[in-house]
Amino acid sequence: MAAGLKKFRASQVYQWLYKKCVFKFEEMHNLSKADIAVLNEKFTVMPANINILTRWKSSDGLTEKLLLELQDGNSVETVLMHHDYGYSVCVSSQVGCAMACAFCASGLNGCVRNLTSAEIIMQVYLFNAMIAPQQVSRVVVMGSGEPMLNYDEVTGALKFLHREDAAFMSYRNMTVSTCGIIPGIERLAEENIPINLAVSLHAVKDDVRTQLMPVNKGFPFPSVIAAAEKYARASGRQVTYEYILIKDKNDSPEDAQLLSNYLKFKHASVNLIPANPVPEKGFERPPAKRIEGFLRIYRNKINATIRKEMGKILMQPADSCGRSLTITSDLFRGRCMIAVSKTNTGLVRTANEDALLTDGPELFAIADGMGGYAGGEIASVETIKVLKEEKKNFAGLPERPCVRL
Repeated sequence: MAAGLKKFRASQVYQWLYKKCVFKFEEMHNLSKADIAVLNEKFTVMPANINILTRWKSSDGLTEKLLLELQDGNSVETVLMHHDYGYSVCVSSQVGCAMACAFCASGLNGCVRNLTSAEIIMQVYLFNAMIAPQQVSRVVVMGSGEPMLNYDEVTGALKFLHREDAAFMSYRNMTVSTCGIIPGIERLAEENIPINLAVSLHAVKDDVRTQLMPVNKGFPFPSVIAAAEKYARASGRQVTYEYILIKDKNDSPEDAQLLSNYLKFKHASVNLIPANPVPEKGFERPPAKRIEGFLRIYRNKINATIRKEMGKILMQPADSCGRSLTITSDLFRGRCMIAVSKTNTGLVRTANEDALLTDGPELFAIADGMGGYAGGEIASVETIKVLKEEKKNFAGLPERPCVRL
């Protein structure tokens, strides 16, 4: 080690830091007191020296947000979310943001500086220590900052988290969100880093998008969509387009039809985000019927989700192979469900090997094919057949009114 310690000590310290999430040298029990003294003198472990300024938990306990004070006095937010499938973290990539999007508070003071890879990784490991022995399994770079303007540090952090001797996180479980910095999207495709890409679109009329997102002047959205589609084909990953719905701004049937026209036949999905009211800027949330009407115009052409606050409306697809859309609401929970299913072959296979079951409110299933094996489609079809037979086990459950499409 550079500190003058024996080489094997480096491996020991690495294991404590990145496998056991122990950030104080004094708690690394296989180190001598002399070694600990040297390490404390020469090194700083970032998670142990970060000040948590504010800590907020949602009422259901599933979301936790931290405001972190960095070592230079700047601060960033990071968010932990607990899902049925595990934990995900939304990390920041910059202190502030230079994009000045009209609906985002991150850019109010511009971009102060880029975060280092270590500062991005730290956000994940800080939560890993809090939830141990469990650990974060998904990362979305969707906090403050434009990731593509800090490309090297962001991708460096993701590559580290992907390492087997670190978090060993799959690239499939990593998402980078950009407002449409085309050189970054193109570089991501060229370097073959197969993460998920999300693009903040938010409007498909040039003047409206420029008003909401000044970056549209330099990177017009049709060119952004073209670059993202190239990335989708290079990586095999579906691109998610974020679209914030603002009353009387971008929520008309015409907007929905334009969105459908631009994205149909693309390897893409849309995440609709009803706006949080911002009276100072004249932003209002569209009525629920208008949101639903917006979705209905193009939902048969594009895989879509609607995101609202926890406990209101939730729409989500089952996965990128078998499309299954469910709509539920606290207001109608247990009384109404709409289900839509669809599959496609994707970009790799020549035949569709997936099978779907959308059968009543009790049972929904997706059987992924076994690509690369002879008769791969047989396994998925037979699985669905078995599930249909087993559905009789649900016969004793109380009936609930249901609408199926």
